Amino acid sequence: MQGTAEHAGDDVVLRFERHFAQPIERVWAAISEPAQLTKWIAGDDAEVELRVGGRVWFAGHGGIESTVVDLDPQHLIEYGWRTSDWEGGTIRWELSENDGGTKLVFTHRFPEPDPAEQERLMKKMGFGPEMYDAVPRNLAGWHALLDALDRSLGTHVPEIEWTDIHRIYVAALSDS
Repeated sequence: MQGTAEHAGDDVVLRFERHFAQPIERVWAAISEPAQLTKWIAGDDAEVELRVGGRVWFAGHGGIESTVVDLDPQHLIEYGWRTSDWEGGTIRWELSENDGGTKLVFTHRFPEPDPAEQERLMKKMGFGPEMYDAVPRNLAGWHALLDALDRSLGTHVPEIEWTDIHRIYVAALSDS
């Protein structure tokens, strides 16, 4: 259930694989329908136009504003993940049927972070030096959001403090 990080050229690629007991149609709705997205990721409001080139907008996370770049309904959606402060690359949701449930492969690909820019951004957001490294910070964030997705689907997933998840990723990355 833990995510991984690897470097691919000038990019960082975060990857998670999750299995859900719910059918693919239900998981697809949770990751693509605005009313479902507001329950676990998008904040108070969201817009997703399910077509390549369609608008993606989330009120939460500093205001995500992007477009759909790849789409295969019920199986795949990929769109940009950027705010006014950060060009956050793309996120990709790939779904497949798996033993009566659904397998999700989630990836977030973003440009290798500039340490000075990350420091500026984190200071602006009120975070200290422990948050300057974008890789464990984003791994922890996606881990927590994927747990929230699982809970939104009705699965009992214990809530773990984000800072505790972050510490786990910092330790895991320093061991590798």
